Amino acid sequence: SMEAAVEYRLFDRFGKEHWVRNTGFPIIKNGIILRYVGVINEITEEKLVQLKLINSEERFRVLIDTAEDLIFTLDGFGYFNMVNKNGINILGYTSKEMVGKHFLEFIDKDNQAKVAEAFTKILHFTGITTFEAVFLDRFNKEITFEINAKPIFDNGQVSGVLSIGRNISSRKINENKIIELNTKLIEASRIISIERERVKHKINVLEELNKLKSEFISNVRSEERRVGKEC
Repeated sequence: SMEAAVEYRLFDRFGKEHWVRNTGFPIIKNGIILRYVGVINEITEEKLVQLKLINSEERFRVLIDTAEDLIFTLDGFGYFNMVNKNGINILGYTSKEMVGKHFLEFIDKDNQAKVAEAFTKILHFTGITTFEAVFLDRFNKEITFEINAKPIFDNGQVSGVLSIGRNISSRKINENKIIELNTKLIEASRIISIERERVKHKINVLEELNKLKSEFISNVRSEERRVGKEC
């Protein structure tokens, strides 16, 4: 006895697709349904837009799940709402083990303060905030991500955070190796410089000794000549 609506697809005589919405409601008198009154509206354009949106959302969902990056959303308090499949696989957890948990639970303790500071900045900045976060996987192994995050708005209010994290662990290892090699290079250059100064000093001393030797020999010969003349 209530109003009802149904949507269905049909084709006209030329094979063109149409979508219609059939709305009907009963006419009741003395508790008896006398007849039904129905209205049919064509909703082809509306339906096609709706179907495109559904397909786009599905493609977007597939893209997120298959992306190599860690993609996740947080609510306004920092709890996971969504984590993509590949991101979960990188960290070795399941969706149930992450969704509903606070993101700082998965961050290395030494890095938590900086990440919490970045999260606060995200909530107060409409643009994209970039920072590094050291996550700990299921086996307590450190994985460094470069995070690009921006706030999610709902009715003009910040309701959460959308984040994309690129695994840069290998890059960080290489950067640390370069820093270590540069440190060793600086130390080696310092030692070489010291040795060069020592060699220069030895050469100067040797030259001075040779000069004194020459002067000594010259003086001895002069003295010999003088004594010879006197004799």
